[in-house]
Amino acid sequence: MEQISKNIFLVKNILTDEQREELLETSKPLLLDLGDDFPGKQTPAILHTVPKLKSIFDCMLQHMEHVMNYKFDIKNAWVNWTNGKDEDLNWHIHLCHYSMVYYMSSFNCGTLFRDKFIETELNSLIIFPGSMEHTAPTSPSRIDRYTLAMELNFNYEILFKGLES
Repeated sequence: MEQISKNIFLVKNILTDEQREELLETSKPLLLDLGDDFPGKQTPAILHTVPKLKSIFDCMLQHMEHVMNYKFDIKNAWVNWTNGKDEDLNWHIHLCHYSMVYYMSSFNCGTLFRDKFIETELNSLIIFPGSMEHTAPTSPSRIDRYTLAMELNFNYEILFKGLES
């Protein structure tokens, strides 16, 4: 784990190659063109509810909870596909406590924030506050880029367990 800044964390070597490939191959047929407000293609935002992928999401949550020292609930999870086109630049935020991007393909691993580009490698993830504006980077090459995105909220149930009488 590497703390990039006060609120941005990078975690490497998240899944086994088999898990990463299963996530990618399960997601590819689910990719949809959702219109102009959604660059590239993306799956429905309910991937975390797919029973076949449960162990993968459990593994990711364990890594993130260990790094952040918080327990999270997944609000939404989806796979994105882009290939670096300029028109796919889409600055946005997420309405959640934290966002996460996991890099499933070896090209263009990183996320562009307003003040910097955070580069990483295949099979790693970046966790950052949902309120941080970001986008997938553009590139002159037209190589497929697959990422998994998650919106995470704190699991308050754990915080309040000790208050029960």
